[in-house]
Amino acid sequence: MFTDGDSDEIIRALGHVARARGMANDAALLTYRTDERLADGSDIRHAHRCSLWLRVEGRWQVRYHQATPTTENPG
Repeated sequence: MFTDGDSDEIIRALGHVARARGMANDAALLTYRTDERLADGSDIRHAHRCSLWLRVEGRWQVRYHQATPTTENPG
């Protein structure tokens, strides 16, 4: 949970993992959708997201991330 910078409302972000693909021994692409909701359960934002993870010196690190807003509400 986190707070939105424009208000004191608590927002809950729910992630739905769609796909995790190994691209090499030390690289993976994670694609998923997030639904952010107010504490009362009402929807406010949806986004499709992808993150490129690389293993550097034995630790996984995000090297790229993109979020594309969508009006999709999977209900």
